[in-house]
Amino acid sequence: MDNSLLMFALGLVVGGAMAAYAFARERRTMLQLAAARADLDDLAERAPIASFSMDGEARFWEAGTQLAEWLGCRRDELVGHRGLRDFLTTDSRELLDDCLPLLKSQGHLEGMEFDLVGARGQTRRVRLSARLEDAAPGKVATGRAMLLDVTEQHRAQRRLSALAAE
Repeated sequence: MDNSLLMFALGLVVGGAMAAYAFARERRTMLQLAAARADLDDLAERAPIASFSMDGEARFWEAGTQLAEWLGCRRDELVGHRGLRDFLTTDSRELLDDCLPLLKSQGHLEGMEFDLVGARGQTRRVRLSARLEDAAPGKVATGRAMLLDVTEQHRAQRRLSALAAE
């Protein structure tokens, strides 16, 4: 057999083996990425915080599962239809209205607390952390936000204040 033909056949075998190895490695990497993504999605959906994306007026563009549960609504009832201020007490709505210009000018808002009222009337105290991304001229500013339930902490602080006042 001619050496060049043997080398060609050997090249095909080695090349095929390398391709099979590369394919198996890529498949393994893809499976690992999918598992990591599933873990991240699970963390985002089951964390004790409510997350959402919004425009500069705090209207929901996307809503996490926890937010929908807290508000007693389906996500599709929130996104594009409602905003944060729709679920706040009157005092909290006024506070949000006062804070929105600050959010727009600074691009972020941290630690503001609001009273959130769900569709069935349940109220919880939440702490907002929000960031707006720079919008191109003529575009709507969008951002991401999360709400942390601080209801129990707020109740404990009120009890301590009441005890201190006695």
